[in-house]
Amino acid sequence: MSNLWYPRKESPMLGLMGMGGGVASLMWTGATGDGPFSLWAWGSNESGMLAQNNSATTASHYSSPRQIPGEWQKLAGGEAYNKSMAAIKADGTLWSWGYNNVGQLGNGGPNPQRSSPAQVGANTNWANVSTHTYGFIATKTDGTLWSWGYNKAGLLGHNQVGNEYSSPKQIGTGTDWGIESYHMTGGYNQCAAIKTDGTLWKWGQNNEGQLGLNNRTRYSSPTQVGTGTDWAGVADGQGNCFRAVKTDGTGWSCGANDQGQASFPAPTGKLSSPTQLGWDYTSFIPTSNLCASTGIQAYGRLPSENFYNVYVTGYNAQGGLGQNNTTDGTNGLGALALTVPSPSNWKDYSMDTAERFMGGVRGDGTLWMWGVNGSGQLGQNNGTHRSSPTQVGTNTDWWQLKCAVNSSFALRNNL
Repeated sequence: MSNLWYPRKESPMLGLMGMGGGVASLMWTGATGDGPFSLWAWGSNESGMLAQNNSATTASHYSSPRQIPGEWQKLAGGEAYNKSMAAIKADGTLWSWGYNNVGQLGNGGPNPQRSSPAQVGANTNWANVSTHTYGFIATKTDGTLWSWGYNKAGLLGHNQVGNEYSSPKQIGTGTDWGIESYHMTGGYNQCAAIKTDGTLWKWGQNNEGQLGLNNRTRYSSPTQVGTGTDWAGVADGQGNCFRAVKTDGTGWSCGANDQGQASFPAPTGKLSSPTQLGWDYTSFIPTSNLCASTGIQAYGRLPSENFYNVYVTGYNAQGGLGQNNTTDGTNGLGALALTVPSPSNWKDYSMDTAERFMGGVRGDGTLWMWGVNGSGQLGQNNGTHRSSPTQVGTNTDWWQLKCAVNSSFALRNNL
């Protein structure tokens, strides 16, 4: 399916930031990180989401960062609506906390919610983890792929619909799944993963064509998207849209687009096959495994701008697009694409979006956020919405931000 909204021109080979030794060794700056890191949380504490060892029924939300004890290496991204969280420690163990009505914490059954981190099994070879709507998807260092939680729409990938799994269950028998964070992601009733041969696989709900399979049929096991072997990364929290990047640096999207959330200028209709983003010889990519909440999407433009500017589109009711206004960004990534105003120079892989707020880390290690703030998720020690980037405290050692439904989590490089 062709784009009709910008001039079709042959794209040059583009390199992603942090690439070394060619396409085969593609890595985004900061994707792995040195670590270990300290972990911080703020915003809504519903279901013990902030891991402060207290319950949301007896504890207030927190509108400024609070530390979660431990030495951490990887933080879950993915679907922002999940009210559970997971992270991997420096020793390769996996931990989870928060809501647990369908066993999504992976510790053996629907248990009461957990307001402090609890270890998932005893394995020490977890590579990366991501949330989906009702649980988690994760990879191990041996190249295996795992999921758990509720299996609505077949999003667990086990060739069935409706079952619950309260502990990690392997998806198939393959050991050829990519293990970097940008190789797999959970989304809104769907998941995606890339194999080491560069093929892209998706499964789950497909009512908007968001799986990119040129139809609107639901799939309950991983299904290959096209025949290409040049896929490099998939974006976090896909909502009802498709987000992926190829090894030439081009960005691709499809799915729902009523507010420009597929990043084509609204009211472009729903596209059910991957369609390239960009114009004027330059392509857009999701800002390093970021951006595809159902509300706000953000992109970097390569190679000329090197993430110094971030382009945004989608919902803007409380200023989540950072434009100092509340007008929805229905222009998508066309010639009138919106950029986040000053400050610029955003650190690659540092950013994330939720439905109505987002933020990121600059190259100087400062953390900035904007959008809805009713639960204190902007870390400003208040509940005031912000329609322009606002700095969180004065620390200069922030590493990475992840946004949940009404909460924020971040790693600091201060250990």
